[in-house]
Parts: sequence; C-alpha cells; structure tokens
Amino acid sequence: TIRGAKLDSFKTAIASKYPTLEVVQVDDIATADLTDVLRGVDSIIHVAVPLPFTGPGPKENLEIAIEG
Repeated sequence: TIRGAKLDSFKTAIASKYPTLEVVQVDDIATADLTDVLRGVDSIIHVAVPLPFTGPGPKENLEIAIEG
C-alpha cells in the first residue's frame, strides 16, 4: 500500500520499466468498495505492514495497518 506523495514517486520510478502497470490508491482496504478499482484487473499485489507477534494488541495493530 502506498499513499499520498509516495504513490506519485513510486509511479514515476516504475513507469519506464513497467509502462502497462497501473497503481491505484486504496485508502482503507478493510472498508473501501473496491468494485470499480478491481474491474478488469488481472492480478493484485498487496504489501501488508509487518505486524509483530507482541505489541499493543490486535485492535492497535489493525489501526497501524490501516493508517500507516
């Protein structure tokens, strides 16, 4: 998941090597309606935030994954 200014930088960095790759921003994969974004999609790459096995707890870890 890449959000904000990092998304534009990423697109610029890969554009010449992967001209047909479309990268889109999904603000919240847990609650977003992905119907339009996934129409015609052949594959998805989802890079999740690493979650520790120890830490504040499942709710807080999920918030970290959603909010970045």
